[in-house]
Amino acid sequence: PGVSISKCGDGELSTLQSLWSDRGGSGAVEAAWIVDNPLLAHFYHERRKDLKSELRREPDELQGFHVTRPDSVLSIAQTGFDAGRRSGQAFGAGEYFAKNPSVSEGYCHGGRYMFVCRLCLGHQSSTSANKDGDHIWVPDQQYYVISQPDQILPQYIIRFCSYRSYGEVPSPELSRALSLPWWSTKIERQVTHVPANRPCVMSMPSTNALWMGYLHANVEDRQLEADIRAFFATHAPKFASGLRVHIASGKYKKAHVQLQEAIPRDLVHRLNRLPIVEAGTERRICVDDAHGSPEQECPRWIAGFC
Repeated sequence: PGVSISKCGDGELSTLQSLWSDRGGSGAVEAAWIVDNPLLAHFYHERRKDLKSELRREPDELQGFHVTRPDSVLSIAQTGFDAGRRSGQAFGAGEYFAKNPSVSEGYCHGGRYMFVCRLCLGHQSSTSANKDGDHIWVPDQQYYVISQPDQILPQYIIRFCSYRSYGEVPSPELSRALSLPWWSTKIERQVTHVPANRPCVMSMPSTNALWMGYLHANVEDRQLEADIRAFFATHAPKFASGLRVHIASGKYKKAHVQLQEAIPRDLVHRLNRLPIVEAGTERRICVDDAHGSPEQECPRWIAGFC
């Protein structure tokens, strides 16, 4: 449990700036931070699966803007939206999300921060009371009202500037958190030393799938994926484009890598001798054919240690 907040890179910031302008926002997005809350993400995806079963189709999803008081930003990032703290429910019970950020600006309460949230739409209520479904669309106000908190996933915090004048209510706690490169309430996993590397036994001429491990379980999946991609960009740039990387967890972590183009055996063996930088530390790991090799006692032996 817990949440981490980290500043967006240039690419993600540019995407959010485009979302803001494409949706008709006035002013601009000055800065943005990623919200990573695994527990809220779990609840969201479980609810999404339930809706898929109920609707017999994929539920509709979109991104919506939600503004709140600066002192409430960190609380929402940590625990999500609390149905028990709702107030001013003029258009039905729920949390209010605008498609156009300019709509949300009018409710900023002296703040300059908004959430960009992923919304999952299931059963639309038949009336504005929003009691026989999980959402309504209010066309006059141009926003969705979502009654089920598990159908809301905070993704980003953005700081905006506006041509309008609302004043500004400071929040020292929020300012301090967002000034840090990384703010987190997560309980760090204990560092577990990984075992010695297995030998690479690949014998087929080439493969389009690789097993890479072991990786340290205390390092976040997103960091490990970035490290794997950097490893290929450095040592096998021809195969770095279009990689699909899945980090699998157990006592140790490992990466399953799908390649767009088959990589030759000689290069795979050479990758075992080249360094990877894992969370800032240089080391070497096993890289092997994820399909196994025919002469092994079990063709799926590679899966035996993953």
